[in-house]
Amino acid sequence: MTKAAGPSSRKSYTYLGTVDDSVFRYKWDIDIDLKYLNNMLLRKAVMGERIVLNDGYLLNLPAAREALLNPSKSPLKLLIEQNFVRILQRNESLAELPEAMAAQGVESFEGLRKSAEWSDLGPMLKRWEPVLQQYQNFLPWPKKDISHGFTLMMQRLQGHTVQGLGLNHVTDDLWRRLLDTYLEQSEQSHAAARTRWENLVLELAGQEPQAKSLVNELMGLANQVYHYNFGVCLSAVRDPAQAGSSLDSSTIAVETRYSPAFADLLQVDSVMDTVTFDAPTLKLPRRVPVDAREFWEQLVRPDTELGEKRAGFVDSYEAYLNGEIDRKQLEDIADDYSRRLLRSCGEVETRSRTARLGRTAMSLGFVGAGTLLGGPVFALLLWVAENAAVPTVMKVLRRRGQEVELPVAGSKSRTPEPVNAGDAGTQLASVQLDPAKASELASQIRDFG
Repeated sequence: MTKAAGPSSRKSYTYLGTVDDSVFRYKWDIDIDLKYLNNMLLRKAVMGERIVLNDGYLLNLPAAREALLNPSKSPLKLLIEQNFVRILQRNESLAELPEAMAAQGVESFEGLRKSAEWSDLGPMLKRWEPVLQQYQNFLPWPKKDISHGFTLMMQRLQGHTVQGLGLNHVTDDLWRRLLDTYLEQSEQSHAAARTRWENLVLELAGQEPQAKSLVNELMGLANQVYHYNFGVCLSAVRDPAQAGSSLDSSTIAVETRYSPAFADLLQVDSVMDTVTFDAPTLKLPRRVPVDAREFWEQLVRPDTELGEKRAGFVDSYEAYLNGEIDRKQLEDIADDYSRRLLRSCGEVETRSRTARLGRTAMSLGFVGAGTLLGGPVFALLLWVAENAAVPTVMKVLRRRGQEVELPVAGSKSRTPEPVNAGDAGTQLASVQLDPAKASELASQIRDFG
């Protein structure tokens, strides 16, 4: 197997909208506490999926602040220092960001700046920033006006019905009034776009019956807009002058809630019914020590034995889907990686151990069509599912002229249970935007400054 052909060898990042502080305030049926954050980091590290984190999410999300101030409770700080998690920085200093953003009218930063917690976090960031500069962790903020892009994405929603947007409690009349008012305001200024939308939603929907449901749905949609907008800016805007620290030539995925309103931005071209894919299992340790520096370093670094096992597993998974190796070969590689993971945490494999990554089924209303490896397999969608153990990832692919297959990391249940992507409930997806469509949309977003 040629390692260079595999995804673990390519530059790729996931923009993590699921840890948006606005998602924390207007929940998507997920509780973004420290446990969720740590599980997400484990899921990403085990699969080698590097992360891009908005500096605002890092500072405004309570779980992220707790992780930074108490490194013994989370691997987040370590993974940032290892450049597995990289920070998108919009100004020269994290410590000065709250004051700068508060001056622009972003209320969440004003609240952070005035909080008692900031007296500890601010000085810590000032001490930490030189370390991050030394490791070249920071990535440049997209050279696009994110607020202008947000408004353009909102304009794309004109003509959609509330049902098509997944708004089950919002009337068409309320939706039209909100969107029309917001777009009229935006003719005067695009600044602090999501905050302006939030204030408008609270004003027009906050006094309605079922106000909480209305506000959560409307802000949930706005959060999707924000994440897809960011994905457009990141995937289409490159800065070759920043070689080594920019996202030039990187593949960008966006982890957010799936919405049919943005399906045209994805690599989508066909429909499938519920299918079951009997995926080889990957066993995870029962107890992963969040403060075990050596374990996390070995897992995310490519030059360690554990890192090589991870890369081999990920590449072999893709090779299996390409039909280059058979199931038995993949099972052997998965078992080898599992044993190394368990041994790294002081555990051994037993027959009674329940596999954390196993088989499940899923019902999807769409399939994407972008080439994954430049070969016969089409990369369609990464799907995030949650269970009682560890958040898991589903990857949807299709071979040319063959049946759609659904390799899944998922349920502990022996009987697969379908998940319907069209349901109103939270469906978290990590999707790659269509490069041509992202580039076209990004060209309409004005440059920052």
